[in-house]
Amino acid sequence: MKRLFQLIISVLMFVLVASIAAHFLQEYIQPAVTVTGMVCLSFIAYFQKTPADVYRSGVAKEMWVDYVVKRFWKDNAWMKSFKSDDQYVVNGKTVHVPQPGSKPTVTKNPSSWPLSAAQRTDSDVNYDLDFYVTAPTHISDAEEAEVSYNKMDSVLG
Repeated sequence: MKRLFQLIISVLMFVLVASIAAHFLQEYIQPAVTVTGMVCLSFIAYFQKTPADVYRSGVAKEMWVDYVVKRFWKDNAWMKSFKSDDQYVVNGKTVHVPQPGSKPTVTKNPSSWPLSAAQRTDSDVNYDLDFYVTAPTHISDAEEAEVSYNKMDSVLG
């Protein structure tokens, strides 16, 4: 349905352009011939097969993202064992990890009652988050195609 709508819009736009061209060329060519020729050209252009990536410029985003993710985990398997402390992050700067105080004392067969209550003091461990930035490295398609080594691999390490 979408393709049919595009075809109709394409034909209407070419008829408009062809009508304007026919108006100016009416001394040399019959207007009906000009319009018919332009419509035929629009059909040929519409059904012409084009390579999939002909409209892209630069590095294909999907390929780059997929490559970076694979490359990130390739040599850094040890990072999978890290735990996330996201729940303790405050304002994206500091991590506060609560630490429980001492456990209560257990007495077997107490001889005196009432037992005295102990106060438990909790604390927390704080550490600030650091922000690391790597300067971006531009690799053009032409560069990637012309060099004899994989430049993306050399940049990502």
